[in-house]
Amino acid sequence: GGGGGHEFFSVWYDIPGQRFCVLSSSNSRGEPTCFPVSPLPAGVWHHIQLTYHAPKRGLLGRKATINLYIDGRPVESDARVEAFNLPPTARVHIGVPNPVLASSGIVRGSMPTWDLGPTQLVSSVLSLRDATAMYTAGPEFPGLFR
Repeated sequence: GGGGGHEFFSVWYDIPGQRFCVLSSSNSRGEPTCFPVSPLPAGVWHHIQLTYHAPKRGLLGRKATINLYIDGRPVESDARVEAFNLPPTARVHIGVPNPVLASSGIVRGSMPTWDLGPTQLVSSVLSLRDATAMYTAGPEFPGLFR
């Protein structure tokens, strides 16, 4: 990623495309990577989980894998992205793309208006079982939130 405190990771839902997209500062082209179409009904609670898998040393270059789980279920394919390592000064944009890129016109479309509930950033990779358990527990999931 670029130096000078400009490192970032963004995840958002593209309404016209009905899919989640991710983008990090390590992507030299500045083009988002999007998951397959995943219609997201409005007006109801949803559980969204992303997991990041760093590339295996020496294999597949610098591509990492991001898995997306929606309401306790994995989407049918993962996103392959440039590997990134966010420093403590990095910005994480949840629900919206990086504002600089959005205003530049690289990222287009309308953004949903939503209430972001409890959010966890954890260093261990959560599994499908974890995603299912958190979704099943619903918005009152006690976890590390309280």
